Amino acid sequence: MNEKVSVLNNGIIYISAKYKYNIQELLEAVDNKINGPKNFYDLKIPNDNIKIYYWLYENRVTENVEFDGDGVSLRVLLYENEKDKYKDFIGEKDE
Repeated sequence: MNEKVSVLNNGIIYISAKYKYNIQELLEAVDNKINGPKNFYDLKIPNDNIKIYYWLYENRVTENVEFDGDGVSLRVLLYENEKDKYKDFIGEKDE
């Protein structure tokens, strides 16, 4: 978090009065508190699991999508709490 918006240990969101109110920062603070941190991961999804790609494409931030004969490769922004769900497809984490 930054000094403008922070989440206290008891779950209360604190917005500093020294700065202009920024809804995006507030939403990010709430998202991080509920879902945890998120990181980009490189995924390789085989053709027989292509429905997973379409779900990720519609519901998560995706980049560098490349289709080949074996499936699709992409970078996707995943929450840490959902990383295990896609562990079979994850390559290296991009920090």
